[in-house]
Amino acid sequence: MTTEFFGTIPWIGIPQGMKGGAAADRPVLVPIDGSPTSLRALDHVLARRARGDALLPYLLAVVPHTEGVEENLADLGRKTTVDARAVLDAAGVPYVLGVAAGPPAVAIARIAKELVCEEIVMGTRGLRAIEGILLGSVTQRVLHLAEVPVTLVK
Repeated sequence: MTTEFFGTIPWIGIPQGMKGGAAADRPVLVPIDGSPTSLRALDHVLARRARGDALLPYLLAVVPHTEGVEENLADLGRKTTVDARAVLDAAGVPYVLGVAAGPPAVAIARIAKELVCEEIVMGTRGLRAIEGILLGSVTQRVLHLAEVPVTLVK
């Protein structure tokens, strides 16, 4: 089962009854930007599920906020997450798909909190190649802002 929910910051949440997966599945936010490291973060979540960790992936695409972006959020979210969704669909894993417009780190931390995700699993670097010295600048900011554990995947 796949649930799609789209909104901008502030994220308006997932209405009751829209969470896919089994009742015991624990929500984990997986920011997806189409980069290899974001897909490796998703692979990490799938590997944990295979070992019996009951996780429900909440895929999140964050797009820059520009005038009129709200009108295209659903399409942008689907486009950004096409590879991640294909992996989950092939594995038969339920997930929730969302997209937000705005600063990526702020969106990731805020949405994880508002959706009561137990954890954020993300890549150490995204599509922007030269940001930060050891970690991407978005990753560094998420570590600073997040109120839930953050697992980083290289």
